[in-house]
Amino acid sequence: VYGVLEELGFDLEEEVMSQIGYSIDIVLNGWREQPSAGEAEEGSLTDQQVAMSTIISGGGADGRRSNAGVASTSIAIEVDGPTHFLYRSSRPSGATRRKRRQLRHGGIRLIPVPYFEWRRCTREALNAEERLEMRKGYLLRKIRQSAMFPE
Repeated sequence: VYGVLEELGFDLEEEVMSQIGYSIDIVLNGWREQPSAGEAEEGSLTDQQVAMSTIISGGGADGRRSNAGVASTSIAIEVDGPTHFLYRSSRPSGATRRKRRQLRHGGIRLIPVPYFEWRRCTREALNAEERLEMRKGYLLRKIRQSAMFPE
C-alpha cells in the first residue's frame, strides 16, 4: 500500500504515533512536490492530482493538529491484515473497531484498507503493470470516498 501511494506521488509518513497512543500505519500529508500556481494553470498537473490536492487540503492546509496529534489536513491509512478481523469474516475485531472509533473521535480522517479488498481489487490483473494501475484506482477511490462521506 505504501509503495502504491508513493507511486501516486503522495508525501507520506509511516508508523506515526498518535497523541492518544495508537500507531497509524500511513499518514498522507499531500503531494511530495507542490506545484506552483502557474504549473497548475498550465495543466502540468493531472486532473487526479488537482482533485486529490483539494481533498487532502480540505480547501487550505493550515497545519493544525487534530486531538490525536496528526495534522487536521492529513489522511490516515490503516492497512488491516487478517488478525484485524473476526475469524474467517470481514467483520473487524473489537480492538480494530475501538482503534478506528478512537482515532476518528480524535479528529483523524481514517481510511481502512482491509487485506481482502486489497487482494480482490487486483484479482483480474493480467500483469504487474495492470495490478499497479488497479491498486492505484482502488486507493484513489477510497480517498475520494473519505472526503465525500466523512465518518
